[in-house]
Amino acid sequence: MSRQTTNGCRRALHALAVVGTVTGIASIPVSTTAGQGTPPPPVILYGCYVPTSGSVYRIKTADTREKCVAANHVEFFWNQVGPQGPQGPQGPQGPAGAQGAQGVQGPQGIQGTQGPAGPAGPAGAAGTSTAYFKSSAGFNQNICPNGCDVVSLSLPAGKYLLIATAIAHNYDGDPQQLTCTLKPIGVVESDFFDKGAHLTLVSSLDTAAPITMTLFCGGFNYAMTRATISAIAVTNLSVQ
Repeated sequence: MSRQTTNGCRRALHALAVVGTVTGIASIPVSTTAGQGTPPPPVILYGCYVPTSGSVYRIKTADTREKCVAANHVEFFWNQVGPQGPQGPQGPQGPAGAQGAQGVQGPQGIQGTQGPAGPAGPAGAAGTSTAYFKSSAGFNQNICPNGCDVVSLSLPAGKYLLIATAIAHNYDGDPQQLTCTLKPIGVVESDFFDKGAHLTLVSSLDTAAPITMTLFCGGFNYAMTRATISAIAVTNLSVQ
């Protein structure tokens, strides 16, 4: 499992706050021809996710970069597969023809060899993905001076892209440290801040059983204003 995080980010990921009810990731149709030989290989599209702004840009095309612009941008990919067209209506039954005369029985033939397998049929329509999101209310550091769990998100078995954020502000003028850990996978992010801190933790997850992800944060003389966990279910994980 690998992770990618941003260090000392100053801008909130406002786009992630509305992911809670999203149930699909963009898919683009592409035309196919059924029953005419072997279908072409699937078209793979590559992109990079920018955690600090929530934006996405393309890579690995003729006029774009081969890799993400920055190390904290998350590379991902998806197939470009078109949906299969609907079946046409059944035609009317034709009239029965006149019965012909019975022919003479021919000689017993030799059984022929089995012919080659036919070409593979066209790929089916692309499925959908599901996004999970949980946000916590703010709290004072005095409630849990040794750190505490600030937000938890329960997930079914599957493969996910995880993004957790924590926003806090300082009580005094001295630089303070805020450290957050994404449990149970152990992804950690920490930052010193004068007035406000915004931590972002990004990681992949492949779990064969249901799991609860928890963001644990701790520090001194700070107040947590908001914390979130987002999980996007995917079919494939490409960990670079």
